Amino acid sequence: MNYKVYQGTELKQTVTSKTAVMNGLQPNLTYEFGVQPNDGTRDGTKVTTSVTTRGIRFNIPKTLTIGSTITLRYEEYSLGIVPIGNEPSGYFGGGNRQNLSAKVISTANGSSVVEVAGNVIEVGGKNLLPSPHQDTVIDDTANTGTNGWSFHVFNFTQQPKIGDHITVSAEGILTGRGDLSTYGVVLYDSYQSNGGARSDSKRLTAGERSSATLEVNNLNGTGDTTLLIYAGNINDTEGKKNVIHHLKVEPGTIATPYASFVDGDTFAAQPDGTCALFSEYKALYY
Repeated sequence: MNYKVYQGTELKQTVTSKTAVMNGLQPNLTYEFGVQPNDGTRDGTKVTTSVTTRGIRFNIPKTLTIGSTITLRYEEYSLGIVPIGNEPSGYFGGGNRQNLSAKVISTANGSSVVEVAGNVIEVGGKNLLPSPHQDTVIDDTANTGTNGWSFHVFNFTQQPKIGDHITVSAEGILTGRGDLSTYGVVLYDSYQSNGGARSDSKRLTAGERSSATLEVNNLNGTGDTTLLIYAGNINDTEGKKNVIHHLKVEPGTIATPYASFVDGDTFAAQPDGTCALFSEYKALYY
């Protein structure tokens, strides 16, 4: 028996089990889903239901009262004026200030989980990279055709299994020699052994936000599965520099928007007793 899964009127996927994962949903919004069985010959009756997603959640390193409502302060800083992570006490200099209401969901071991009310913070799917907000420079401009091609290795916060899909999205800026239109990505054994590729290679378009989905088709080698991003295309030795901005690696086949704050992010305790969460020129304070 197969099951067709709909979001609204759009067929999203067909599964053989009674479980389906829907990617790319936004917080605090109501969606209508439908399931229609198919026995290989004909469709059965479609059953629909409405589901409201929860709000985006953050971890705050304080013991708060479960069920209480707290206020988070959102601010933006002009790039180059106030270095993120070095704001003076009172967060002087921020603009576009907003107070956000959040409810305390749980607390344990000196840390609390809070959920922001309303669809007020842009949020995307889970990023599998440990440091998603840092730019990466892959510089192979010295290569004159005699060296091996250059790439950067990215480790995952959780390991995928055979059959899992991993979607990579980024803004890559290529400079140098040769074809500057695309660059390569592939999943690979962390020991980079011969035959260690764990997916087919794909290309992302340079100069814009682009995405590609990789499927884990084997676990060859003895190391963890990692992501390799190349200075140019795989086997390219023409000498290029690739600056990767807003890299996002997420489970599933959908590339969700790059988000400043991601569900599950953790605030950091500050010297003045406040807690803060930084992402580029944006900040949340408690």
